[in-house]
Amino acid sequence: MTKSDAIRAVTKDNYCLPNEDIKREVRRKYGLEVESNLIAGVIGPEKHRLGTRTNSEELKRQAKNLIINAGSFKQAKKLLYLVAGGM
Repeated sequence: MTKSDAIRAVTKDNYCLPNEDIKREVRRKYGLEVESNLIAGVIGPEKHRLGTRTNSEELKRQAKNLIINAGSFKQAKKLLYLVAGGM
């Protein structure tokens, strides 16, 4: 198993773990030493990952409002597709 695979496995269920927790779990489970720069390269910087944890309730509320205002989930998807430029 590569170090990147170990990081992905440890953060599969919770990617909002701080880097120190990820390092400790990778060392404990797989016996590999990983650095913060590798963690950032594999799953993103800690600042961004931890920021999503605090915004999750607000994002859920906004998503719910979008669906309600659009009329249905299908309409909300169409609106997002339009705004994103047909990605």
